[in-house]
Amino acid sequence: MPIRAVCFDVGETLIDETREWNGWADFLGVPRLTLFTALGVSMWRGESHRKVFEIFRPDLDLPRPQMGQISIPSSLIRLLILFLMASAFRIWADFILSVR
Repeated sequence: MPIRAVCFDVGETLIDETREWNGWADFLGVPRLTLFTALGVSMWRGESHRKVFEIFRPDLDLPRPQMGQISIPSSLIRLLILFLMASAFRIWADFILSVR
């Protein structure tokens, strides 16, 4: 079966988001560990990350992110491309060896 799609989990898998969440804690005026606790509880409950903002600042109006607004460093993009190329080569090599 051919590979039809490749997905990468960016948040906390490819990119450490600690700095961003620390910045939000500072902005919201809450201790960082308190924000991380609320974030963990929200995730455990299966709620959106946005729940954290509703807890601490229900009046805060956050715009919904649009596709394409996320900035991914070019070095990460190069790494992902190399990974895909290596995977494609391995799949091709496995196919050639299986045909023999």
